[in-house]
Amino acid sequence: NGPCFPRSWFKLILTHCPEREKKLFLSFVFGTRNAHHMAAACGVHKLDHISRLPDADKAKQQLEELKRHIDPILRARGLRVLKCYEICCCTSGGKNLSIGGFCSPAGDKRTSLRIALRLRQPHTHVLNDFDHSMRILIHEVSHIIHSNHSASFYGEYQRRAASLRSHVAYFLFSHAALSCCSSDPLQI
Repeated sequence: NGPCFPRSWFKLILTHCPEREKKLFLSFVFGTRNAHHMAAACGVHKLDHISRLPDADKAKQQLEELKRHIDPILRARGLRVLKCYEICCCTSGGKNLSIGGFCSPAGDKRTSLRIALRLRQPHTHVLNDFDHSMRILIHEVSHIIHSNHSASFYGEYQRRAASLRSHVAYFLFSHAALSCCSSDPLQI
């Protein structure tokens, strides 16, 4: 395997370094063959929404937006979700109306085979707001590492939520800086 580095170094490098440096670092730690695979493997791989329901295009957009926000967090932690999809009261996976979603971890503490999210209110099919869906997604991502609802699970959930808050704050700050300083971002 490779040299031992503190987890914080991985997070720092994978979060803030340009792609070329990330690949160099990962190839040093894991070997050239595994580095490319590991960098490419992190994040959400596939999205699926229910196309026959009302506002299917909005549900698809919400899933894409959820992916856009969760991918940096997954990459920073070295996690992947093979499939993230919508469930509903009228689909087989969504009959239990008391759950907002579920995760099927692969058991390696790095991979979820699938995460299902209830994007709509049962029976009315009205879409939930983005924040509600994001909280459910963070909850389910935390199950990749901790399969039960233990104190460790809720600690992981809080860390993922904090990562998301800092990611959103950075995005908002950089967007505000671009919009208030110049109409041409290249002049900043």
